[in-house]
Amino acid sequence: MSNKFRSTGFYVELILNVFFFVLLCAVAMNAFGAARQRQRASEEQARASAAALSAIESAKGDWAAGVFESGARWYYDETFTPCGEEGAFYEVEVTGRPGEGGLVHLRAAVRRGGEEIYTAQGAQYRAEEGAYEG
Repeated sequence: MSNKFRSTGFYVELILNVFFFVLLCAVAMNAFGAARQRQRASEEQARASAAALSAIESAKGDWAAGVFESGARWYYDETFTPCGEEGAFYEVEVTGRPGEGGLVHLRAAVRRGGEEIYTAQGAQYRAEEGAYEG
């Protein structure tokens, strides 16, 4: 065989190997990007869940004390740090409705940009006036 054929074959094989490596890198980057998006969505759900449950527990205490009337709102920034309404990225709203026998049904909704991303429900028994609260 001639040297020319050997060097041409080497370069063709090298080009095919580089092409295959670039193709694998593109597939891997796509997989890593999708995994990162799933991780962010999962993290957001976990933080929204914690914020909603915390809001329900706060509202339960307010109902028991008789100061929670129709609803309450909490505001959070992108990292779920409490903030004011003007800098809010997330909003947690708790609404309640009285049920039978002193039971109060509570619902917390977490919204991002007006879109509801998580909801949680709870209930609190509120003793009637004059009942024993020992």
